[in-house]
Amino acid sequence: MYVRRFEEKNNRPPTPEELQEFHAQAHDRIDQCKDLATTRVVNFYDTVYKSQYENIEAEYRKKFIEKVENLRPHWLAGICQSIIGSFLYTILIGVIVVLLLYSQLGLG
Repeated sequence: MYVRRFEEKNNRPPTPEELQEFHAQAHDRIDQCKDLATTRVVNFYDTVYKSQYENIEAEYRKKFIEKVENLRPHWLAGICQSIIGSFLYTILIGVIVVLLLYSQLGLG
């Protein structure tokens, strides 16, 4: 292709030096095109994966928050638990006091 265009333009075939120059320029241009293509592909993948990553992260963050909220007891359950614990503790202390009184007074 290059040789035909060169012949049409200059009415002669290219010299070996001109062919070497063309090959050197073509090699540099191919490297530039490879770099450009690599950059564009990397940017494309970064954009696609970033979007997917953000969607997946939001989905799992939502699921995690829902599970944590389901594990956390409600305030009413906490109040009931405290009342029952206090009641049982009072009964236990009462039993201990009664047992100590019986043992000291010799009623047991």
